[in-house]
Amino acid sequence: MVNLMKKIKLLGLGTSEKRSYFTFEKSEDFFPAFSYFLKKISADMPGSFYANSEGDFELEKECDLLENVRNEEYDIDIFYGKTRINIVIRSNIPREKYLGLIKEISDFKGFQI
Repeated sequence: MVNLMKKIKLLGLGTSEKRSYFTFEKSEDFFPAFSYFLKKISADMPGSFYANSEGDFELEKECDLLENVRNEEYDIDIFYGKTRINIVIRSNIPREKYLGLIKEISDFKGFQI
């Protein structure tokens, strides 16, 4: 992980059989941190990430926007709410494989590393 990347505040998480969800504080730091995660799992970037890098996406104004990215192993929903960003990850891959990456990008008191 790049040491200069600012971690994003993880507010909550949960899991069920083949699905995990993560709730992050809505912040511009989300884009570089979650881009790192998506690259590590070989997933494409959603449109908002490209628009943000070009200055055409104002995160604070986005509300009730849903984006989806998927590859052979992961199906990921990114929901931009008023004050939070919710991520849902569906996969047959053991969650431990991607949970370590979530820990790398997150500031969350509940993680014991």
